[in-house]
Amino acid sequence: MKNTLLFSIITVFLLILTASCQKEKSEAEPQEQTESVALILNSGNWEANDASITLMDCKTGLVTPGDLFSSANGIKLGDVANDMILYGSKLYIAVSMSSVIFVCDTECNIIKAIQGGTPRHFCAHNGKVFATMFEGHVAEIDTTSFTVRKAPTGPNPEGIACSNGKLYVADSFGYDPSGMYGTTVTVIDEATLTPLKTLTVNNNPQSFHVCGHSLYLISWGNYSDIPARLQKIDTSTDEVTTIEGVTPTAMTIGEPGTAYIMSSTYDENWNQTFNYSVFDTSTDTIRGELIPGSKIPGGSFISYDSPTKLIYIGTSDYVSEGDIYVLDTSGRIISKSGTGGMNPVAISFIKR
Repeated sequence: MKNTLLFSIITVFLLILTASCQKEKSEAEPQEQTESVALILNSGNWEANDASITLMDCKTGLVTPGDLFSSANGIKLGDVANDMILYGSKLYIAVSMSSVIFVCDTECNIIKAIQGGTPRHFCAHNGKVFATMFEGHVAEIDTTSFTVRKAPTGPNPEGIACSNGKLYVADSFGYDPSGMYGTTVTVIDEATLTPLKTLTVNNNPQSFHVCGHSLYLISWGNYSDIPARLQKIDTSTDEVTTIEGVTPTAMTIGEPGTAYIMSSTYDENWNQTFNYSVFDTSTDTIRGELIPGSKIPGGSFISYDSPTKLIYIGTSDYVSEGDIYVLDTSGRIISKSGTGGMNPVAISFIKR
């Protein structure tokens, strides 16, 4: 079994969202309106039943105090909200330890509660939302009938991506009693939910980021002597290429040729430092620094919003209210606001 220190580190990383990348999250048809608000998902603390959704005014960068979900429904969101995706006109929220996926409208009114399992992450395509379930499968949710079909994966799947008619699932093996982490990605036929193959990847795969016909895969290593790594999967051939010199924690795809990477590292005394980099997707190299890590400590997610060309970075110290920073692509901080909840992990932009 993992020792207490390692389990604490794993718990922290399980709560971080690997990049709330709008381009990764949804392939719904683009909407014409400009964003006016955003919804921030705060995961809350383990066993505290304090997950929440707060409202951000995109023009001012200010977050309105109060949990939209509990205000709309008269109940709490639950224990450890792990991911959120806006697909079409519906919001899908994975609340892991409460074993529920809530389907809501954009005002956070519950349309459907899908009970059971431990939901982790989402992708969406062709009228379906796909959720990884930590028990070892993907749940396909029909967005009209809310019927669910399942497809098997490796143990403890985390991130998932839809690309080129296939689903790619990161098999983390995160709760394996031996203390070992997974080194595979399960590839599934999207239409039939038939597993096609497994790909060998770096240790502890976590999140995917769609860039054209390629997927960038972040693996977190073992939090000790095996560092985080970045790999690229060609979805036409399923060939896996390792990208040297990059140790990412989270990533978001920007305008063509550009991505933004957040890296978190520890020294021998477990002091944590953050770095934010601009990544060139045409050469697969770091182009330079986005902003010094000292200016945005405690990053928990990074997300790029294409219509406004702005970068959103959530931060958390796992003790107090989180913050949300808004940056332009030069790295200039435009605004900073408290998120109104603990541990922000995802953001969805609402057109109104």
